Amino acid sequence: MRMDFIGTVCGFLMSVAVCVAGGPQNYGNMTQKIDGEWHVLGTTFPMWKKGDKLNPRFRYTPLGPGVWKDEVLYDKKNGKTGTIKGKDRLLGENPSRFKWRGDGLLMVAVSKWQIDYVSPDGNTMLISFEKTAFTPSGADVISRKNTITGTDKAMMFNILHERFAGKMDAEWVWLVA
Repeated sequence: MRMDFIGTVCGFLMSVAVCVAGGPQNYGNMTQKIDGEWHVLGTTFPMWKKGDKLNPRFRYTPLGPGVWKDEVLYDKKNGKTGTIKGKDRLLGENPSRFKWRGDGLLMVAVSKWQIDYVSPDGNTMLISFEKTAFTPSGADVISRKNTITGTDKAMMFNILHERFAGKMDAEWVWLVA
């Protein structure tokens, strides 16, 4: 048990050091890691914090080299599912930075976002997004599962704190228990 604790602490410290150094830990080709559905577990994003849009999740579907269909899904209080659709494109050669553009009437909406941290198993990520004309800058913890352990919560919050020098601490909300 002591070795598990030491391993967890060492892994956490290495993750923080890499994250603070300016990007996600080396986890291979990030563009192959985002495919599929991700649950938003924690956030600074006002739309998820209001409480009228529940169980937010992102679905990334590859469309071609460096391009994904991006669907934001959430449950409404009336039981229906809301959807925001767009496309993500890689920004230059950096495999962890993306530019999102909305589809249809949302075509004027553009957002830049990036992957700041990926858990060793590839199932949880810290992502951040820049301020736009419609939204503030912020961050989300997303996961392939709709759960997170207390240890992982603490680790992700510490990485968020270090990455953004505490600027987002007061705005942070966990959406799962």
